[in-house]
Amino acid sequence: MSSGTSGVADFLRPGTGRKRLLFEASVLLCLSLLLVRLVPFRRWSGRLGTAEEPASEAARMEHVELLREVARAVDRVNRAAGGRFTCLMQAVTGKLMLNRRRIGNTLVLGVRTVPRERGVEIAAHAWLSSGAIIVLGGEGHTQYTVVSRHYSDRPGLRDGAA
Repeated sequence: MSSGTSGVADFLRPGTGRKRLLFEASVLLCLSLLLVRLVPFRRWSGRLGTAEEPASEAARMEHVELLREVARAVDRVNRAAGGRFTCLMQAVTGKLMLNRRRIGNTLVLGVRTVPRERGVEIAAHAWLSSGAIIVLGGEGHTQYTVVSRHYSDRPGLRDGAA
């Protein structure tokens, strides 16, 4: 590199918004993987958001493109890693990315039964939405019965703050 800057500095320089999203998604997916695999769900699930639906759960039109970009970044990193990140890891990563940007979102957990040769198996799925827009995990989500929702309405803002 003739400019004397490191590859990471070049990667993160201003104007590389997609690269920054990819980097953020990479780091958060790795952290989500560690969280899901090493820490019992009951120890961290309370930090996903509230169980009560916020007053305004509609996605704002100005966020639609950013929602798509976050979804693309998470999906691209997952594909580059050979698809090893589960739907829960991806949904947690997307939630953290949207929370950082103070965009309201809901992480949804669902279950369904799957017939097998020797009885029935229970399958679980996680997806992330912002208002009516499914951001991540939308494939087949309608086949699952919702067991919990974790809302974040304008995350990062405290009561009375605007």
